Amino acid sequence: MKKILFILSIVGVVGFVLSCAKTETTPQFPASSASFTATPSATTVAAASTDSTNGVLTFTWSDPKFSAGLRQRKFTVYVAPT
Repeated sequence: MKKILFILSIVGVVGFVLSCAKTETTPQFPASSASFTATPSATTVAAASTDSTNGVLTFTWSDPKFSAGLRQRKFTVYVAPT
């Protein structure tokens, strides 16, 4: 009886290990030495409170040919009072 429980437990552990779902590996992109430049449409921004829903600044940027492409990139613009 002990041998049967031992064999069943081994089969159960092996079955559990083999049934685990494998996740995809994270894609690795090669390092790029390309530079990225963003140019604002204005160097000084002073938006009136009545125009709070209108855009006051636009950016144009160069395409550095990243392996993932610019559409899959996120950029953060920090604004300071000075």
